[in-house]
Amino acid sequence: MPERLVKQHRHYWEDAEHLLQMAREYEAKVGEGGSDRQDRYYDYWKFRLARMSFIARMMAVEALLNNALEVYGREEKYVDLPTMARSFPHREKFPKIPRKRRGHPLPTPLKWKLYFVPYLCRADSVPERDRFFEYAGGIFAQFTELIAIRNEFVHARLLTDATGPLTEAASATARSRPLQEMVFDRRAGRLTGIIGDAAGPLCFRLSDAETCRQIMFDTIRKLDEFLEGRILDPRFWDAEEIVHR
Repeated sequence: MPERLVKQHRHYWEDAEHLLQMAREYEAKVGEGGSDRQDRYYDYWKFRLARMSFIARMMAVEALLNNALEVYGREEKYVDLPTMARSFPHREKFPKIPRKRRGHPLPTPLKWKLYFVPYLCRADSVPERDRFFEYAGGIFAQFTELIAIRNEFVHARLLTDATGPLTEAASATARSRPLQEMVFDRRAGRLTGIIGDAAGPLCFRLSDAETCRQIMFDTIRKLDEFLEGRILDPRFWDAEEIVHR
């Protein structure tokens, strides 16, 4: 019986583009002659929209990798993954969990999925010979830094407040701040210049979202190059669904 693969990556990428464009428009509105209250409103939302564009784009890339595995992945190559994993640092050993069935994603962290997809989707690749991404540098290292930034947004962080709990008045003041502050690991973003030690309390800026967009597009373009144009081919990138037979 034919099986239909409904592809989400294009929709998430388009969501990210729309959110980023809204952030640009809000930034342009700041200081256009409106009131201070309007400026604070636009300033507040441009940061939130920029951050959400980044999250949507990360979803797009992971969905893209899952879809590529479904459309182009070669089941016989999964047995070779441990061979490729031997070159990894010991602290980052690849988990030896096979994919259970077709339509079930490879249950590995996103960065390893990115590292392996080119090999799994190309018939003539050999693990002893082919290394599509440079592990410690290049676009792979940049993308893994974006993953670390994404993790900072979704993982809980424990705070120790030496000054004690906020008073009712201080809490009200904190809630009324026009720009959100975040708890963030300042070590993130040293390679790409995103966030970084010098970042202010806003953490994620419109310029950061623009940089992330470029890194992610370069990553997709590199993957497309490895897979001989099959990723950015409109029949894959733009199609709403693909039928397996």
